[in-house]
Amino acid sequence: MKSNILAGLSVLGLSVAAFVAVGCGDDSGAGGSGGSGGSTTSTTTSSKATGVTGATVTSTVSTGTGMMGDGNDTFAEADPMEESMGVPFVADSAELNPPDTDVDFYTFNGLAGVASIVAYSKPDGDPFASTDPDIVFELYDSGMNLIATNDDPYPRDTQDSNIITVLPEDGTYYLKVSEFCATPNAGCDAAYYDGLDDLTYGVEIYMEAAGALANPIQEAEPNDTVANATPANLLETTTAGQYFATLAYGEFGSMTDTEYFSFTAPNNVPITLGGRLTTNIVFQPPGKTAGSGSARFTGVVRLEDTMGNIVALQDWSTETDATDYAEITAAPLEPGVNYVVRVTGGPNEADGPLAPFFVYSHGVSEGNPLETADVTNNLPATPEVLVHPSGDTDSYFVDGNLGAGDTDHYQIAVEGQPMFAYTCIAQRGGSGIRGLTVDILDAGGDVISTGTEDATTQLFVFDVDPMGETNLTVRITKTSQDALVTGDYYRCGFNFYTPQ
Repeated sequence: MKSNILAGLSVLGLSVAAFVAVGCGDDSGAGGSGGSGGSTTSTTTSSKATGVTGATVTSTVSTGTGMMGDGNDTFAEADPMEESMGVPFVADSAELNPPDTDVDFYTFNGLAGVASIVAYSKPDGDPFASTDPDIVFELYDSGMNLIATNDDPYPRDTQDSNIITVLPEDGTYYLKVSEFCATPNAGCDAAYYDGLDDLTYGVEIYMEAAGALANPIQEAEPNDTVANATPANLLETTTAGQYFATLAYGEFGSMTDTEYFSFTAPNNVPITLGGRLTTNIVFQPPGKTAGSGSARFTGVVRLEDTMGNIVALQDWSTETDATDYAEITAAPLEPGVNYVVRVTGGPNEADGPLAPFFVYSHGVSEGNPLETADVTNNLPATPEVLVHPSGDTDSYFVDGNLGAGDTDHYQIAVEGQPMFAYTCIAQRGGSGIRGLTVDILDAGGDVISTGTEDATTQLFVFDVDPMGETNLTVRITKTSQDALVTGDYYRCGFNFYTPQ
């Protein structure tokens, strides 16, 4: 998907879950966080580091030999993928050339079970680079029937595609690769194609049955109560305090089927003084044209402690938009405390050709910079001053809480860009906050922009004119708190940019 605004925000540290595969090659033990608010990840090393971060993996494969991606424009001409240590792959010499018309088809030997199919085309450090292809994947079964599609991963922290699905059986599968702007109704202009200076891409496929995924957890029935919840602890890497994200999955027996997964929040993740441990739990959308191929939506997702307190809740039981997904974002965790993820089935998805499965990725990390002046920032005269994250001179990030009667004020310096954008997540990330509202104030206290989140609409405002101000004040309030949900957390990001 093309969006200069989203690229500029890079979703402002909001959507940054990472699932990590063991991949092929020896585990180096190296690791790191996947960006502000991201999940703790680890990277393996061998002959080629991909540098890909997405909803699933950061891993490596051998580059292989030979030029692929040419003359494979149909199912009949599909190129067999090479394979290294159980990982089918396409080396990064493949090209979409010309990008406005070329499509590439590949075949691979798929194994029944959970699988993650990952593109890598964007340069390291720039997951939304307009100089490199925006990959779209379509996955087909041996009969050339479409079973899953992905443009951007869930959550959208790159434009490199990632399909997470559950393959129904062993056998031959087809993968179609194209440029987003070559898809129907993309609406890209000639300037976009002129700006592409690297048409290459690669593909890696990680399958549970090949032992290539770090921590896949399949539900163990019965798991319909807290007492018999399927254990789904995060797997620690060889570096203490760093964890592979967990990929958990199962099937909904009915629209009201309930599944429980349990985990203990790690107590050794490095946390800055005054910071906090947070978690992201992201479910893949169903359907074949914009999702994993599952035949059922996720219904209600709850993050609970073992005392029954609901830390976060997402109700998707009436959701019918297959381009969206259920997620819990930036939910605070207490290190060493036991939690459960409670999942119920939602409505059927007529567009889903596969089983009524669900798949979610679950990671932990230190959150974005945490509100530090909760008492004094209640007043507009004493806002908490935000600072840039390291290496970023245009953005600001903050995690905070809104208790009863609370108002939070922050001050941000206006940078040398003509436009301003901001986005926050609370209810849409599972928080019990209702009616989260952000007002942007000038030096005189007048509102120059406002945005409000509700159950179906993320708070996301762009193309705001800073009006020549030196500093802006951000006022954050809520309408109410859900009676069932104890979590009153939010996450916000602010970005100055030049439209393209």
